[in-house]
Amino acid sequence: MLERISYDPKTESTGTANSGQAPAAGSQLQEVQAVETGIVRKDKKLFGDGTSTEIWRSGALRFLLDSKSPDGVVVASHEMSYYNDPPDFQEVEWIGPKSYQGVQLLGDKNCYYYVQGEQKAWIDETTKWPLRYDSPTMHISYSYGAPSGPLQLPPICAKKFEQMRRAWAGLPK
Repeated sequence: MLERISYDPKTESTGTANSGQAPAAGSQLQEVQAVETGIVRKDKKLFGDGTSTEIWRSGALRFLLDSKSPDGVVVASHEMSYYNDPPDFQEVEWIGPKSYQGVQLLGDKNCYYYVQGEQKAWIDETTKWPLRYDSPTMHISYSYGAPSGPLQLPPICAKKFEQMRRAWAGLPK
């Protein structure tokens, strides 16, 4: 599973796409980590100002954490609301037959190479996972590896999960 995505800090920000607003100082995305074992997945974004956000996925539930609010957790579910998981590689959703340029070597890997305008993507020929993405505003290098052990929900999420489980079962708090 995806272990880490590294971003060039000069490019990606926490602002909404097409917002037309400059990102706040220090809010630039530095790194994205995604780890999954079994039915538990953690997606963590680390920003230049030292803050972070996390989405913990367990089955249909999503626990959203923000380092700016360490005692808070937001719970969402695509089965109970309009929450949808973001795509794993949304920056390369544009690739397809029309943008395919052939096979190109990236490091020691044969990659399918795609170009659309000023965007470029290298997709591992064997795994079909992205290895690199470049545009005038963003540079991403992807690396993959196995997690060091099984993931467990952090205590704040496990507590909220248990509260919800008891409420759904009609049990007292």
